[in-house]
Amino acid sequence: PGAFWTARSGVLRRGSLQRTLYEEIRLIDRVIIHPDYVDRGFLNDIALLHLDRPLQYR
Repeated sequence: PGAFWTARSGVLRRGSLQRTLYEEIRLIDRVIIHPDYVDRGFLNDIALLHLDRPLQYR
């Protein structure tokens, strides 16, 4: 991940390039995929994203 993946919080419309006052962008430095994930279907289709620094709750 690192330099290639980012997480955006506080965005009201997915795909919008317009920034908001509440938007925060963080680098994703680690992805933890469910150990029983199978790429066919949605069973255990979940992951945790570890960010490079905390988000501010507003």
